[in-house]
Amino acid sequence: MGLFARISPYEGDFFAMHIAILTGLKQIYNRAMSNTNFVRVSTVIFSIAGIVHLYRAFNALPVNLMGWDVPVAVSWVAGIVALLLAYSGYKHWH
Repeated sequence: MGLFARISPYEGDFFAMHIAILTGLKQIYNRAMSNTNFVRVSTVIFSIAGIVHLYRAFNALPVNLMGWDVPVAVSWVAGIVALLLAYSGYKHWH
């Protein structure tokens, strides 16, 4: 057996080892990410995304995704929707 078989209590049981790792990660996630923290993080992320989209829209910056020139109207819509979601998260947070 290899090095990991001697260290692991699962003795080569690949499935059981991965279940144990995922269970441990879930426990860490559940302790760190309460509902309040989730709302805070998502509010900040949506705020940043909305501001970046509106910055692009106001300055008419070109964006090209795999050969497709993204219209500025997409950034207007995405920016407004992202900021509305951020506002909703902020209201839920407070």
